[in-house]
Amino acid sequence: MVNLPNVFRELFRRSTPSPEQLSDIERRTYGPCSLCGEVGGHDRAQLGSIIVGESDASSLEMFEAAVRGRDWTTVASHQEWDGAADEVVYSVIRCPWSYQLCLVRLDSFASMDLDDQVTAREVLSESESKHLETQLALEWRRM
Repeated sequence: MVNLPNVFRELFRRSTPSPEQLSDIERRTYGPCSLCGEVGGHDRAQLGSIIVGESDASSLEMFEAAVRGRDWTTVASHQEWDGAADEVVYSVIRCPWSYQLCLVRLDSFASMDLDDQVTAREVLSESESKHLETQLALEWRRM
């Protein structure tokens, strides 16, 4: 029989990751920059996220169509998250050595047995990058 008080005590005794640990996790998850090949010193901003599942196929297709169509306002209007569900997250990474942004798709899995995985990368042109940054008020986070 499981002793629930001990399980909860162990679970909540764990410390919250430090900002440096969170940045390290992001660098490992997103990998090297598509523009310069480096990992550190870059910034990431989340554009949008959507929960995925068998019943959500049409929502995902509309979300992906907005990304392909560069409809950044529609992409940013989707900020869904559920710890018990898989999700698709689009972010942009800003390289300190370039005026271009890299668009990244991350498949995030609810199962703790699976690692989140980058499934697509696309380097945006300078004009696309500038347009995106002027169209949205992005919240940048150092990786």
